Amino acid sequence: MRLTLFLVVLLAWPAQPRVEIRNSEVWVIRDGRETQLTNDGKSKVQAELSPAQNRIAYDEQCIEAEHCTPTVIILDLEGHRITSFQPRHQAFPPAEPCSSILSIAWVGDNAVSAICHGNPSMSEYVEIDLSTGQTVRDLVGYDFTVSPNGKEVAHVGLLPHFAPPYAKSEYLQIDHTTIYP
Repeated sequence: MRLTLFLVVLLAWPAQPRVEIRNSEVWVIRDGRETQLTNDGKSKVQAELSPAQNRIAYDEQCIEAEHCTPTVIILDLEGHRITSFQPRHQAFPPAEPCSSILSIAWVGDNAVSAICHGNPSMSEYVEIDLSTGQTVRDLVGYDFTVSPNGKEVAHVGLLPHFAPPYAKSEYLQIDHTTIYP
């Protein structure tokens, strides 16, 4: 009897939607049905489902010949564009859009982070509040890890080029606070 009840509950449980990039287009898979959400031929690298599973963020890349800037696009599950933004380098002047997005992730249900390439030894973590479009966190370094509650970001701090040997130690930061060494 218990096994039968378990199987009924398991079969009635709605399947979690998934998103995929196929041939540079965004697809959503729900309840065994596959639906193509984009059909614009633009290069897409990564797509992520929001924690509430009602929106998708994807990273639209640019080929060099197009002279454009990488953009993060937010869609609903029907493929309608809700918003888009270009993460901006702000830690070092001049403030300008990122020329290369390494990865994106949802930080809670109303913020998206983008890790922008800076140079071979440094990246920039930019977190954008979707309701305001404002940057709420901008960190420099690498190996960015968001805390489980989404309130802090641990990372290795900026390692200055051409610094003297004593300043070339990697150090752990939580947001802008140096924790070690």
